[in-house]
Amino acid sequence: MKVYIKRSLSLILVFLIVFTYVNLPKNIVYGAVSYNGQTAAGNYTIGTTTQLNLLSQRVNTGTTYEGSTFTLISNIVYDSSIVNNFRSIGGEIVEERWNGTTYGIFKGTFDGNGFHISGINISQEKESKEHSYKGVFGRIENATIKNLGLVNSTIKAKNYVAGICGYAIASKIDNCYNTSNVTGTDSSGYVAGGILGYGHNVEIINCENRGTIFGYFHGGIAGRLNGSSYEVSKVSNCVNYGLINGWSWSGG
Repeated sequence: MKVYIKRSLSLILVFLIVFTYVNLPKNIVYGAVSYNGQTAAGNYTIGTTTQLNLLSQRVNTGTTYEGSTFTLISNIVYDSSIVNNFRSIGGEIVEERWNGTTYGIFKGTFDGNGFHISGINISQEKESKEHSYKGVFGRIENATIKNLGLVNSTIKAKNYVAGICGYAIASKIDNCYNTSNVTGTDSSGYVAGGILGYGHNVEIINCENRGTIFGYFHGGIAGRLNGSSYEVSKVSNCVNYGLINGWSWSGG
């Protein structure tokens, strides 16, 4: 009799575990924190500050999301009264070794889907590391950022700062806009831009800036672009309406 009861209880427990697992909400992956979708390479949707913060956290600890696409499904609103209320996606130090420093780098696709991010308040002009890499994205490589706006925000940091992306390599920024103020504060040669701070072998198309930009190498669309005969940076069909103010090397 006791054996029968034990077996019955075991079967009931197994049933409850399986039932709970099967009926988990679709946007939660069992045993892991997730976005509104998968946690492996593929398509994801983001609709809250918590989910955008999670993307930042994971990129800044070494996940590149190469081959993945993130799509906004709503405007993302931060409380602008809180200073440093957002960590840029990429650009933070993952590991420091004798032979170099590894930074968090986003290598996927981010589609703003026509929505905007607002209320970001970054003020890190006195941080200890040499380059700040600040914007919605701090550092990207082989990535695409598109259909995204940054509004009602303030970004102030040492170097490589912008509204959309601080530093980009071999990437594309398409149909993005910025209406927020951006300031680079490192007097040794800070780079600041409305859309992009620094870029090498990048393409910026269909973008617009209406924010005030202050820096050393500074511009409404990009602060500084580099390239070569086979890795050319391009800007096309872009416009700046914002005030450009700084020490030297100004551009529209």
